[in-house]
Amino acid sequence: KLYIPIYRKLYIVVYRLQTDSQYITGNINNAKYIWSKNQWKNKFGRPIENAILWKELIHQIGKMHCKVDLIWVKAHCKDIDNKAVDKSAKASAKSILDSPIIPIKVRRKKTTQLTKRGSIGMDGQMVSIHIITEEYMRLSKLSKYRYEVISKRSRYFGCADFIYSDLHHLKAGHKYVVRLNKDSKNPRILKIFKEIS
Repeated sequence: KLYIPIYRKLYIVVYRLQTDSQYITGNINNAKYIWSKNQWKNKFGRPIENAILWKELIHQIGKMHCKVDLIWVKAHCKDIDNKAVDKSAKASAKSILDSPIIPIKVRRKKTTQLTKRGSIGMDGQMVSIHIITEEYMRLSKLSKYRYEVISKRSRYFGCADFIYSDLHHLKAGHKYVVRLNKDSKNPRILKIFKEIS
């Protein structure tokens, strides 16, 4: 907490919040001024991950009614405050009492390949896929799917990736024939032709 003199006995209160996340310090202004106005999507139309947490962070900063600076600090340094925060974060992550912020339905992946963003090209192709996870992203009104290509003739056969869609009825563990878009910066399922039994 800092008191910055402006004029004689007039001061501005500034809170300095420290984080070891460069992602947070580098994107707080995007979250305040761009993403929140753009239905929590980036400039390519791809939904922002953890939009609910970003929205809550902005809300809490707004409730403070003062200037808040987010300062990046190196992770795992010997600072006693940093160690206490790390310990608290690890304990919170292990807690079974809190329900997840976003429920995700998960099924077993069949491929041995790791899920890798961008591993499946967006060529506007029709392809058979197996849905591994389904998650509804409430703020952007899109569904996020982790999927694998099961079309044996596809050059992406066995690859696993993430994709988005405004078609919300694909289910984890099910297989579909779908049409993909042509935008690798904003991968989408455009059409569902049929479910494969």
